[in-house]
Amino acid sequence: MTNPPLGALARSLVRDPLLRRMALRAGRPETEPTSDSAVVFAPHPDDETLACGGVVARKVGKGARVRVVVLTDGSLSPRPSVAPDRLAAARAAEAVEAAAVLGVPGDDVTLLGFPDGRLGEHADEAIARVSELLRGWRPREVYVPHGSDPQTDHRAAHRVVLAALSALGHGTVVFEYPVWLWYGWPWVRRSPGSWRSAARILGLSVYALGLLVLHFRWVVDVGATLDVKRRALARHRTQMEAFGDDPSWPTLGHLSDGDFLACFFRGHEVFRRRVVEGGAPGDGARG
Repeated sequence: MTNPPLGALARSLVRDPLLRRMALRAGRPETEPTSDSAVVFAPHPDDETLACGGVVARKVGKGARVRVVVLTDGSLSPRPSVAPDRLAAARAAEAVEAAAVLGVPGDDVTLLGFPDGRLGEHADEAIARVSELLRGWRPREVYVPHGSDPQTDHRAAHRVVLAALSALGHGTVVFEYPVWLWYGWPWVRRSPGSWRSAARILGLSVYALGLLVLHFRWVVDVGATLDVKRRALARHRTQMEAFGDDPSWPTLGHLSDGDFLACFFRGHEVFRRRVVEGGAPGDGARG
């Protein structure tokens, strides 16, 4: 009897739900979302639904007021094969539609419209805009991408929102969520292409796995809202189906043959929870 090829073994590990559950859930009790007011900051339209859609729906069901702020126009995703302004307009409408499915009315969706892929270049303006919103709303909770999420706009969103929070006069509970940290072993398969690429992918996957295990200890059961979350994500049509007449249009479902998208529909959402103290800009946070 011969040993299975390495690729087949890796695929079997990725598909093992027990392995994935053990890797993430060990020692993590499930928690309940509160009825406190909240603001969800999304770097791009759809991040709010992917990472927090279940929690948003549950909080709204408890009577909480939840607002959604989309920082960029999403005009480069999934690829710039159409005019950026056309894609940006489509994604803006989709964000409002998806939020409505989750229970967030259009008046509570704010689209800041910074250029996709270049949020960091507009950090000062973004901090000023976010600070103004937070001062007016004074939410009890804020949801934001994790600071080590691989995508550049996600990291910039984290820096912008935390800088704005640090200038407030009160502490705020912050829930950091992963998106592209899921894009690695053991949750998805990735084609290495070469040994050098394989080594890089393995290193990134191990790093992401360590972050997910060590940081994301706030686990919320969203099983009862998965249908709502699926319907909300379906409203992000440019991400879920071919756009216009382009049959080759890439979708979220194409990534790793659906493994990546499945990460957001396991029945729970995970967060890193900490409190950011208000005060002078640059004040720290405690976890």
